[in-house]
Amino acid sequence: MHYSILIDKYSLTPFSYLENIIHAFIDICLLFFIPLYLIGKKTYLFFIPYTIITILVIVNVSYSRFFYTYMPPILYGEFNNLDGLSANVFATIRFSDITILITTLASILSYKQFHRAYSEIRRKTSDEILRNPYDNNWIIQTDTYTVQKNDNEYNFYSRDKENIDSAITVNNLTNIVSFDEVTFIYGIKNKGIYAYNAQKMQLSELATGNDEFNITKYENNKLYYDNKEIDVN
Repeated sequence: MHYSILIDKYSLTPFSYLENIIHAFIDICLLFFIPLYLIGKKTYLFFIPYTIITILVIVNVSYSRFFYTYMPPILYGEFNNLDGLSANVFATIRFSDITILITTLASILSYKQFHRAYSEIRRKTSDEILRNPYDNNWIIQTDTYTVQKNDNEYNFYSRDKENIDSAITVNNLTNIVSFDEVTFIYGIKNKGIYAYNAQKMQLSELATGNDEFNITKYENNKLYYDNKEIDVN
């Protein structure tokens, strides 16, 4: 923290104001280095140091109005002289203190917006190396999704990374076809036929029974399997 002792008000010059702004900017950078470093991490890792720093700012503002200096660190652990503290704190409150509240709320809202955008960017780019091979290693693909099989797990990867990725576990799957860009229809032996919307992660049942449910094709709103057909709209 920085402060200056002036003999009289005429000691203030335009450079004094500029110097104060520069010092304040340096202080802010130093104080919020840790929260900014953690801004892309877990939410609580950002808010813990940010909350502590905000409290220290409020404490120092109140302390400096009584003693015209910032609270020395040696006093942070002193709790023996807290009688009448609330009255003293209320006496230091100024209307201009609303700026602390406004900037704190603005910072929290900005953080939430940044973190949401950061998470979306990370979702789209963090697995870049792993996702690229999927375009050459798939069991079915549309313009929107690539479907990859790993044992009995079927992963639905957004090709343009604008849609959500998802996965389902299916045992005894006989075949899978695309209904549209985001919906896939598959059969399970001795169980039934199901439609899975990868975009909404919704599963619906189209048929049940003890058939093979070996799907051959979907064409003109008709699904063909086991020498049978059903209407699917």
